[in-house]
Amino acid sequence: MKKLLVSTASFVALTILILGSQTGCEKETINNTITKTDTVFICVPLTKDSILVQKTWKVDHVYSLISGTLAKYVNGGVNTTGINFDNQKYRFNSNGTGTFTGPSADNHPLTWQFTTADKRTISIAIAGVNTSTWEIVEIADNYLQFSVSTNGGNLSTYRLKQIP
Repeated sequence: MKKLLVSTASFVALTILILGSQTGCEKETINNTITKTDTVFICVPLTKDSILVQKTWKVDHVYSLISGTLAKYVNGGVNTTGINFDNQKYRFNSNGTGTFTGPSADNHPLTWQFTTADKRTISIAIAGVNTSTWEIVEIADNYLQFSVSTNGGNLSTYRLKQIP
């Protein structure tokens, strides 16, 4: 029975350690004055805002339907879009500003804001490039996915990935 309790306690501790390291939880050490030091995990879920401004985003995957032509870009793979997405990056700051790095590695200031309470729509204005509305926005872990329609019938769907 004692062996079973030790095994169960070890399993629970390992599970907490693994889950804590994969959910954005932070480790905090508590010093006990009597005998030992315990480590506990304080889990604070990351908000969409905090994930968005955490790191720079690189284009990872694009599907576009422009003037009836379907095209695709996959980072490190196929590119039938005619646009060099390899250099394209986005950096979002918590104050609603940021930087867009274009296909030619040229930088442009941008402004952004969530326009719906559920944070599924973002208005983004890139100086000298365009203003657009990103819809069906999904921000989770290290991915940002959205769709954008332009010129009355063109549609592109993007997946951005955080750069470590």
